[in-house]
Amino acid sequence: MNLSTSEIRFLSRCRKAQRQWPVWRWLILVVAITFWTASSYILLQITTSGDKTGAPPAMVGFQQDVFWIMNVVCALLMMFTIVRWRGDARTSLLLKLVEEQQTRDSQPAAPPNGGPARRLGNAGDAEGPPSVS
Repeated sequence: MNLSTSEIRFLSRCRKAQRQWPVWRWLILVVAITFWTASSYILLQITTSGDKTGAPPAMVGFQQDVFWIMNVVCALLMMFTIVRWRGDARTSLLLKLVEEQQTRDSQPAAPPNGGPARRLGNAGDAEGPPSVS
């Protein structure tokens, strides 16, 4: 298989992303938990200081909007991470197929499916024992 330079760069970026995914996965989870904690704090502020401090309704509405946005972002980050816990399946499959093809290309004399190996020289020779004339 002959790959162009752009395809080789693409495959190297895919390999790098697959290697780095376990670190990113945990970082995304930490960010999601931080967002969830912050939104819980905002909810606590909204429920405990709503009428007592005389906060303007616009401020309470803004806090509610921030609370919901943070919860949606937290849920999306958690779902993204859980769905791709072991990495992107399509990228893994692509890398595996390319590596197998490169392995096959590097061993041209290997017998297919465990069958007998072909001879490399004299491709025009007929198979089987030589005929007697």
